[in-house]
Amino acid sequence: MAEVSQVVQCARVLSLADAMCAMRANRPYRPGLGRDEAMRSLGAVCVGGLDAPLAAVVERVSVATWQQAAAA
Repeated sequence: MAEVSQVVQCARVLSLADAMCAMRANRPYRPGLGRDEAMRSLGAVCVGGLDAPLAAVVERVSVATWQQAAAA
């Protein structure tokens, strides 16, 4: 069984991934954001928070990886 801290860490990573997907996706009421704009938005909400280190890791993910994930 996973420790509570591992579960919390996984939940934080998934919440960042969900936020990125939501910002990047086209919606009926707005077009999806580009990667750089989504990263700025993600960074703005994470500044000084516990998820700032995780947001920095997300930013280092290659553009090719994001494109591959978006196509899936």
